[in-house]
Amino acid sequence: MAMNDAVTRFLEELFDSSELNRLPQEYGGHRIFERPTIGVSAGNDPLFEKFKEVVTPAHLTPEEMWSASAGRTRGRRDHHFFGRPRPDAGQWTGPADLAAKLKVLSVIFPYSRAILDDGCSSLRRTPRAGLALNWAHVFHTEVYDQTARFFVQRGHRVMVPQQSRFHSVLVRLSNPHLVSLWSERHYAFAAGLGTFGLAEHLITHHGCNVRLASFITDAPLEVTPRVHDDPHANCLHFVRGGCAVCVSRCPGRALTGEGHNKLVCERIRHKESNRVRGELEPFLRPIRRRFMHVLVEDRPIGCGLCQYGVPCMDRDPTAP
Repeated sequence: MAMNDAVTRFLEELFDSSELNRLPQEYGGHRIFERPTIGVSAGNDPLFEKFKEVVTPAHLTPEEMWSASAGRTRGRRDHHFFGRPRPDAGQWTGPADLAAKLKVLSVIFPYSRAILDDGCSSLRRTPRAGLALNWAHVFHTEVYDQTARFFVQRGHRVMVPQQSRFHSVLVRLSNPHLVSLWSERHYAFAAGLGTFGLAEHLITHHGCNVRLASFITDAPLEVTPRVHDDPHANCLHFVRGGCAVCVSRCPGRALTGEGHNKLVCERIRHKESNRVRGELEPFLRPIRRRFMHVLVEDRPIGCGLCQYGVPCMDRDPTAP
């Protein structure tokens, strides 16, 4: 576990020292995220094929994301790869061989107590929690870049799927839904970091009010055990029935006892964002991401109310 421990120490120091992990003084200067937790899944985990059934048939395995982003011919370049030599078609004998060489590193970003308490203080989106979400995107980018350099400086190859041009969020037309070509929640589940709740968030031992990041690398990371094969093992609604507090927290009709409508959720997100956008506008930072394969710029504030004031907000409610 030497490499796992080294990655953990590196990330803890980055979370402790980065100024991007703090709100501006005008909003208290509070830390946004506490120290992270990591998990690792094998690049050839059979579970990844299941993701094509439960997320979308277009969902990418680590081998597919790595191969597409690297290119199948020498000379093709993708600026979202870090390190030398570049992974190209001459460095593996086939998809199975490549998959066996790869690991997926998943990282949990737990929100700080100051952010959680602020979000619980209202039934609507608060400016401080909204600004924390916006600045979290910027800190994410720093974590992506610095962690990639960490591996490269030690002679390993690495890529950031969320920054690849082959990653995008799509609208599924049959049974309309928003789907991701690389779901960080599902890869975190594969790494044993949590299971899914009624609102489709990942309930970790830090709770559901977290952010996630992931990396694909050939570094010698040790795979972490998957505690549950049941994808809903940490959710009181599925385990015991009768919880669904997240449904009552939703300011619209995106959540019911039957599940989560992401398209309705997206409309509510914009509505809640607009409530506080005027106050926050001078502090908001632009974020670039792919939607329907088009690179768009946004200043997200989000909603996230279903993750505050619920039994799984900051812990696994099924744990002793």
